[in-house]
Amino acid sequence: MTKFTYSDCLKDCVEDGTKTKEIITIEGITKIFFMNWATCSGNFEGEIEIASNEMLNLWYQTKPTKYKNNKGEEYELVEVADCDCIFEFTYEISGLVDINPNSIRVNGIDFSNIGDIFFEEEEEEGFFEIMLDSIR
Repeated sequence: MTKFTYSDCLKDCVEDGTKTKEIITIEGITKIFFMNWATCSGNFEGEIEIASNEMLNLWYQTKPTKYKNNKGEEYELVEVADCDCIFEFTYEISGLVDINPNSIRVNGIDFSNIGDIFFEEEEEEGFFEIMLDSIR
């Protein structure tokens, strides 16, 4: 992968937004543009995986932010948001030849079903405890 970018949260969504916008190849670089739901906190990192069966898996996840405490010890925190919104993701990949949109997955889910799966998942209500003393 040569480049991964994402938009700000697109608050003015007319549709559910989960769709392929465009796949183009220019001078050996394939650009894949799509929209999908993700946590409002953003701060994503992207990766690609090309499987042996010619499947292209586009991964994105919230990346941890690294901090140092007063003792100089490093730790990582992942921002958690209790909301989701639509983002436009762009992957630029060199060396792909004639990519078939049906062979693309996003975070392991078929490209054509990314929005359907998102809305089928139900979250359980619950509480969890964060020990703040552990990051001093």
